Amino acid sequence: STLYAATDAYETYKLYEYQKKYFERPENKEVYDLFKTIEIPILDVVVDMELRGIKVDLDYAKRLSKVYHEKSDEVQVRIDAELNRLKPIIDSWRSSKEANTPIVKNGKEGKTPNQQLADPPELSSPTQMAIILYDVLKSPVVDPKTPRGTGADILKELANKVPLCKLLDEKRGYDILINTFIDKMPEVIQKDGRVHARFNTCGTATGRLI
Repeated sequence: STLYAATDAYETYKLYEYQKKYFERPENKEVYDLFKTIEIPILDVVVDMELRGIKVDLDYAKRLSKVYHEKSDEVQVRIDAELNRLKPIIDSWRSSKEANTPIVKNGKEGKTPNQQLADPPELSSPTQMAIILYDVLKSPVVDPKTPRGTGADILKELANKVPLCKLLDEKRGYDILINTFIDKMPEVIQKDGRVHARFNTCGTATGRLI
């Protein structure tokens, strides 16, 4: 409605006046300079990028997808081979007292680590990956805050000590590229044949667009 449109513009202007009052304080001079010389001028560029969109070469995307799926599959073969090499160590651990002692949580007995670890292990499971790393292979704790962590940073830290971690880190790298960019981009192409992204200029402390 006309009233809504007018009110929207009016409230936006009142917000501008409110923010400007704080920007003009002496202690905010550097922030205000940044706002005027970088943030505001770049808006025209960002809007143009969003409206213009990004053209995707679909033939090249298909070739790239094939290459990186092959890379991911090849690493998976090496991961399977490494798990096969570790099988005697895993089987020996399965017969240990540690592996067959139920885990007590909140005063209740749960499954044993042996029962939690599938055969073959499902490395996509943080619980099973933690059992492999810290119970079976006795890997050192990298981060005291997450002593049984299995995140990407921890795998990188352990890569030189544990071959399985190096392989998983490599495969995760390929899979991120595949799922986030290589295979994903063609799926979000709009009717004009372009990808129209949203660029947030205030999403990070460093100022990079996200």
